[in-house]
Amino acid sequence: MPQHIAKLPLPKKQLKNKKSFSDTAKLLKIPERPGVYAIWQNEDLLYVGMAGRGWDYQTSKRGNGNLKSRLQNHAKARRNNILAYYLIENYVGKKISKKQWEEFKDPSKNKTLQSEVQKYINTYISYSYAVSEIKGKNPRRYSGVIAADWEKQLIAGAMDGIQPEFNIK
Repeated sequence: MPQHIAKLPLPKKQLKNKKSFSDTAKLLKIPERPGVYAIWQNEDLLYVGMAGRGWDYQTSKRGNGNLKSRLQNHAKARRNNILAYYLIENYVGKKISKKQWEEFKDPSKNKTLQSEVQKYINTYISYSYAVSEIKGKNPRRYSGVIAADWEKQLIAGAMDGIQPEFNIK
């Protein structure tokens, strides 16, 4: 971490404040800022991620991604989404019957693997997040560097010794 950015403590209280993916109004209110997020299934921490790696803390220049877009992408459960992949491999895919797999191939059934994963996310999965804001006398500034540091801390078990099930780093 650059010396000019003080290491900020992991915001555990915010990261324990879980919200349901089924609450679309709350998904719309997520800030378009850098930060870290956690994906939960009940008390199990499944996955952590960060947004805003390219944000410039001095200019608040938008960088790569933000919390809102990352969490909304997870909610969409597209096949190229890493969370959807993990859920298919470890949960959803194991519960799909042969008949359901056949229905996915039939366009008239209007059923897809994506819709099954979305249903699972909306029923069983929650999220939490924290914006990596540098507080001070200056106007609000945000840091992707801090978000990346918080993500590393979460992967290492900084959330009360709990490590995410799916992050492989």
